[in-house]
Amino acid sequence: MALVELPIFKTAYEQALESRVKSNISRYSGKIQTPWALGDPSETCVFAGYRVPNNLDQILDPLKDDFTNAVALHQALIHLTPKDASNPMFWCRLSHVEFWDYMRHRWDASERDSQKRVSFVQYRYFVHKNNSRDLMRNGLGFLWWTAHLTHDPKTNSYINTDLLLKMPEIAERTFGRNPSILKTILRFIAYKEKSIKSDGRERFRKLLKRFNALGGTSLLDELEEHEMEHFLEKEFKRIRIKKIV
Repeated sequence: MALVELPIFKTAYEQALESRVKSNISRYSGKIQTPWALGDPSETCVFAGYRVPNNLDQILDPLKDDFTNAVALHQALIHLTPKDASNPMFWCRLSHVEFWDYMRHRWDASERDSQKRVSFVQYRYFVHKNNSRDLMRNGLGFLWWTAHLTHDPKTNSYINTDLLLKMPEIAERTFGRNPSILKTILRFIAYKEKSIKSDGRERFRKLLKRFNALGGTSLLDELEEHEMEHFLEKEFKRIRIKKIV
């Protein structure tokens, strides 16, 4: 597949575009078929070394599920480094131009409550704040990073990708970027899936909070996998039996 150089939005232009979300809110509708935010590329964009497939705009299909699209996007951009894939300007450009057709169908602001449309657009079409949590809320960053974090390069398979797509709060936590920690958590959740479903998502969120708090007393990166599994099992039982908060 041939790669071509893709310019990304300039920081100043991205910031101006986000500042005008409220006045442009009607444009973030599934009815707006043509990308409108590019403007004059010589004024709005800059080349920063990004190379993408020449048919990038055909990669995603809003009629397909998130898993299929996540794998397709990651495979198309598998050469990206984590640093490159953390650039808000890159995802903002793709959200407004190359993948506009996908975004307008998948993240149609006109279908949201009128009082929440601005924040909805800020989180889905931009990386509202330059941190890992908001990177995972962007409509495209969410797909790429979920696939990246669960991709097994040895087999080119995507283990537990679908599970992570359904529970994005896992990757939004500070430990979401550590493959060993993430895989341990996903393996535990997959094993306890029936219990977690019957208990409800609230208890699961409590488990994540307790695990994240462990970082305050122990460095999570230094724990062995069996130590993390032991902690998760112990806290999961405590939450179920004692209903701790």
